[in-house]
Amino acid sequence: MRTPPLTAVLSVLAVAVLVSGCTAPSDTSRVATPTPTATHGIRLVSPDGPVTLGDEVRIIVEVTNGRAPVAGAHVTFDVLSGPGIYPDGFETDTTDEAGVATSLQLHADSPGTIAVRVAADAQSKEIDITVAP
Repeated sequence: MRTPPLTAVLSVLAVAVLVSGCTAPSDTSRVATPTPTATHGIRLVSPDGPVTLGDEVRIIVEVTNGRAPVAGAHVTFDVLSGPGIYPDGFETDTTDEAGVATSLQLHADSPGTIAVRVAADAQSKEIDITVAP
């Protein structure tokens, strides 16, 4: 029985190694680039301290995506706990060009802390509103 020449065996092995490591060229134009999430979010602008029972409770938030404000985001405010209520159970607003949305309908029934969930698109944040006597 005749054995194949060493160069033929090495050639077959080299082709097998090269082919097994090959991949199709990738289309990087469609690859999503992750953006940093540390700066994404909902930031409470106002109130920056306690509100007095009987005064209007105005909640102002800023919605950002990266370092830029998000315009046109649908924002929902709803009470999670505490002595507060929205007449319709929740309130909605749309952010302006500065990424700002406002809630004007929260009513405080008594002193305490009202936990309000603020949701904007895929983001949400719980904020506490302190109501002083």
